[in-house]
Amino acid sequence: LCSGPAGWLCSESRLSTRGPIIAGMVLQAGGLLLIGPSCLLSAFFTLSSEVTFGLLCAGLALNGVGQSLALTPMMADMLDVLSTNRGERAGSSRPRAGGELAQAVVEEDDAVEEISGLITACLSLGNVLGPLGGTVLASSLGFRMASDVLGVIFCANALWLLRLRYRP
Repeated sequence: LCSGPAGWLCSESRLSTRGPIIAGMVLQAGGLLLIGPSCLLSAFFTLSSEVTFGLLCAGLALNGVGQSLALTPMMADMLDVLSTNRGERAGSSRPRAGGELAQAVVEEDDAVEEISGLITACLSLGNVLGPLGGTVLASSLGFRMASDVLGVIFCANALWLLRLRYRP
């Protein structure tokens, strides 16, 4: 439901792809903190079963929206990084003409295939390792603390990407 609007949002010329990725990671972190529910929330709320169910629903919704924002522009962002790096290595970012333009199109098609394979491999690896790691965390720390740890990891990753975006 959210991937279409996320793609439209990222295609707007005013927004880069990195901003929605960072925002999506922050929303996912907030969702994880609500799913637990976070140990911090018990200081503000009495966590009855009705409140916990509401927080769970809100957390799952935030996770869905955040994942759409984070994953939808990923291919475009990776292509931007790759084309920028290729232009810097070639020593020029000028437009290509004639046969050079055709070669650039072939190189971009190859890049799309390579990046698609990389994204698919990483998502498949995460589908295997994620449940294993989540089970280990939940059994050793408890579900609430495991959700807190994962939320903090998502926030730290978003801050790291934000730092990379605005570094001098």
